Amino acid sequence: MYVRAGLPFSVMDGPLLADGDDSTEVCGVRILGQSPIDIINIYRPPIRSTNDEREDRFEPCRLPATRQTLLVGDVNAHHPDWDNNCEEEDAVGARLASWMEDLEWTTLNSGDPTLISYRTGGQTAPDLAACSQELATRASWSRGPDLGSDHLPMVVELRGVSEPPQRRRKTRWAHHKADWLQFRGSCEAALAEPPLPEATVQQLSSRFTAALQEAGKRHIPRGARRDAKPWALHPDVLRAAEERQAARRAVTAEDPSSKTRWINAKKRAAEVEARVSRESFREFVTTELNRPSSVGRVSRMLKKWEGGGDDEHRDGEAMKAGDRLLVSAEAKANAFAHQYATVSRQRAAAPPRRPDEAGAEGVTVEPRLEVPLLPWTTCRPIAFNLDVGPGGRRASSNETRREAARQHLAALPAQATWIWSDGSADAGVRRGGGGAVIFTASGETLEVEVAAGGLCSSTRAELFALRAALERVRDEPSPAPLVACSDSRAALSLLSAGAAAQTTTIGAAIWRTLLDIAERRQVTLQWVPAHCGLAENERADALAKQAATLPQGAVPSDARSLTRAVHRTATRQWRENWPDSFFKTIFGSTLPLPIPGEDREAAISVHQLRAGHWGRSLQYLHRIGRHPSVACLQCPDKRCPAALCAVCREEADVPEHVLLRCPALAGARLRLTGSIYVDPSRLRDADLVAALEAGYLRHREPLGYGPP
Repeated sequence: MYVRAGLPFSVMDGPLLADGDDSTEVCGVRILGQSPIDIINIYRPPIRSTNDEREDRFEPCRLPATRQTLLVGDVNAHHPDWDNNCEEEDAVGARLASWMEDLEWTTLNSGDPTLISYRTGGQTAPDLAACSQELATRASWSRGPDLGSDHLPMVVELRGVSEPPQRRRKTRWAHHKADWLQFRGSCEAALAEPPLPEATVQQLSSRFTAALQEAGKRHIPRGARRDAKPWALHPDVLRAAEERQAARRAVTAEDPSSKTRWINAKKRAAEVEARVSRESFREFVTTELNRPSSVGRVSRMLKKWEGGGDDEHRDGEAMKAGDRLLVSAEAKANAFAHQYATVSRQRAAAPPRRPDEAGAEGVTVEPRLEVPLLPWTTCRPIAFNLDVGPGGRRASSNETRREAARQHLAALPAQATWIWSDGSADAGVRRGGGGAVIFTASGETLEVEVAAGGLCSSTRAELFALRAALERVRDEPSPAPLVACSDSRAALSLLSAGAAAQTTTIGAAIWRTLLDIAERRQVTLQWVPAHCGLAENERADALAKQAATLPQGAVPSDARSLTRAVHRTATRQWRENWPDSFFKTIFGSTLPLPIPGEDREAAISVHQLRAGHWGRSLQYLHRIGRHPSVACLQCPDKRCPAALCAVCREEADVPEHVLLRCPALAGARLRLTGSIYVDPSRLRDADLVAALEAGYLRHREPLGYGPP
């Protein structure tokens, strides 16, 4: 049962059917409001008197019927009250009619047929909509369009039921479409007149805010993304649905071929819907779901598909808090806040302290960037070049990369101040240092060394080196162009996003320095390939490694580096503390690589064998009761005869035996590894494990255990 989003409702609990009625299906919701409406949807399957083991135990008197209840559904019952083509009522129809008469209920059906029989082409009305006479005065009944079933949907409209509020899409500022120059001019014009001397801070703040808001309305557009168009509105689907509906309207008892045309039209429409649905889902997966931010959404979808349940609260569904029913969003929020406050007051026992093994003890944390740079501050003559041509690719030889870099750099201004900067970090995570060599336009050569922090990434070290070099030449009086070369494409890409896009303190500091320099000279930041024989780059690299030995205590580390250090330490400890097992014997403290190929079942078997829990092991199947014997139905004893290897009968067919010790596979191990005694570390090779498994299953197949 579907409920429109935003319409307040609660699911009806409690028994809705007679005891023992295991064939009828029913569900119900209560639409909440000033006068709640109970809607009960029922399906009673057609139970025939011959060759049908089911028993008809449907008792309508057990349904929770009130004056505010609407009953709808396929009851597979016929009575002249709701079926004009019915000349004689059946037993279920008589029970329903008698029950409604006792309740003073009435049917809403007009008597028009809602079903066309696939077998005979006859048209009947086994679907029923009924309610109290009081509610019927506000209700109307009609048949909906053909949706692909042999039944037509029933449409019941109730007057006086409050409509849910219309959903309004949230609009956002489209900063990438803003006219920042006009925005700046509007702000300056609005604030050009000096404020009154007696103006308070609040008045000045209000004036400044009003100027920003007015300029934003004029020069920064706002908009909301359109909702995705559902695949059911695809032109091919609509065209096929129209053909199906036309064929259904043309069905008559006088023309038997009309039924065949309708069935064929239904099949064609179903094929079109399946094709369009697959194409739409494929596009949805490759676009919407193929994003790092969609991991949680993918996880929830997989959980639903695997039958893990739906743990999401439905929009509009009421919640229970003790004996209270919470309907409004405000009531739900207040209940959540109360529960959160209750839980937060509970104090948990503090975990035992232990030495900081991540190297973060005593490290100063860099403050967050509280005030980012304004968007229009990027409109300066600052160029970013992140390539030197095809020859600079990593796959090319050092000579090719060096020559490509030299040719590209030759096109840049020769009479300029040149900066060659580089960064260094031990293992890319700690003891960072930055170095730079500067060739000024006046012919002077300068060297810069700077510590980058005890916890530091390679990219952060590169940024430290560049910042130190730029600050060294910031006050240089020469108007000659400035060219800064770095072999870190990651650092330059981060900066090329613009001043307003910087989220780190060091990124914003570099941009402030660049803007100061760009006031009087042209600035170019150029990427160069690393370690290809460029003398200047090699010299900067040596300075960076030397700078990494400088004292790091006074240099703050950013939160990202600290988080990564803690993650690395926790992961290492987790792997080192793995319990002794067959898996640890094979992999030690490393993780297995993904197994390539599309055969998911084969990949699962390889992982199970190496983990020591093989689903095809007779010992495992006997332990869980899937491989009983005459003498023992189920037991965990590996010496039990039912758990022994079916090929050699020497010991239980656990993965260690199958892969390392089974004499039946001695020849296979010798052929595949060169020795019948395989070192467990060789089992890291997934192909070797798969080959040994296939050989073992081939030996076991003639013994009556099925194909491998």
